[in-house]
Amino acid sequence: ETNIYSTISTVISVVLSVIGLVFLVIMFYAGLRWMTARGNEQFATKAKDAMFGALIGFILVVLSYGISSFIFSRLIK
Repeated sequence: ETNIYSTISTVISVVLSVIGLVFLVIMFYAGLRWMTARGNEQFATKAKDAMFGALIGFILVVLSYGISSFIFSRLIK
């Protein structure tokens, strides 16, 4: 038997997993841009900024996943 809490927990887990995949795509793209900057500091700086932003976003996603997992594990019991 599934209740509303387990359904919401599953939806949140799926959404946060998709956001994690978006992080990987952004990191790959920023790394590719950094490697192809060819000494142009402006492009390299933009790539580094994108990587930093993606890393901050990833940290927020991991924290969100941990908090939601903790809360919904208590509600489902």
